[in-house]
Order: sequence, then structure tokens, then C-alpha cells
Amino acid sequence: FCEVADTPKKREVGLMFRDSLPENSGMVFVYPDETKRTFHMPNVKMPLSIVFADRNGIIVHMTEMIVDNTTTYSSEKEAMYAIEANKGWFTAHKVTIGDKIEGLIK
Repeated sequence: FCEVADTPKKREVGLMFRDSLPENSGMVFVYPDETKRTFHMPNVKMPLSIVFADRNGIIVHMTEMIVDNTTTYSSEKEAMYAIEANKGWFTAHKVTIGDKIEGLIK
């Protein structure tokens, strides 16, 4: 289950101010265009993993994010989507760069 952040305000707030994220859930950030994306973790209380996907849903970058207010995480390649989940979720489920994510909102 993924919550959808598809407006500027929802994308700005993301997963801030939450103490935890239920297992097997996350948040998908949907953007109107494809460009290099940068995320940071202000007011996020839990470590997260993030994948970035292009307009076709192909994962172009993935990384682990730590709890702090200063580190930024960039997609390195153009992305239209980003999905955040509990730290290690994508690795545990054998998700890799080049995989296609089905069911993304366009």
C-alpha cells in the first residue's frame, strides 16, 4: 500500500512528523514532468529507502536515507516518480535498478 503525494503540498510534507511507517507501505511521489529529483529528510523520524523511476516506471536510481536535516538525495537521472518505504524494504524484496514499477499514476 502506498499513499499518493500528487500535489505540491503533499509532496512537500511527504512523511514528515510521523513516528513510523507500517510494514509494506510507503509513499509514492508523482510529478507532472520528468527531471532530476532531490529529496531531503527534515522532520522525518525514521530511516527510509527511496527509488526514483522515469516516466515509464523504470527504476533509474535507489538509495538509503538517514535521519537528519541536511543530507540530500538526488535521482542522478531524470525521474517522474519517487517511492519511499522503510529502510531496506526494496533490497529485502529484491527490487533493483531497471525494474519496472506497475500501476503508477500518469
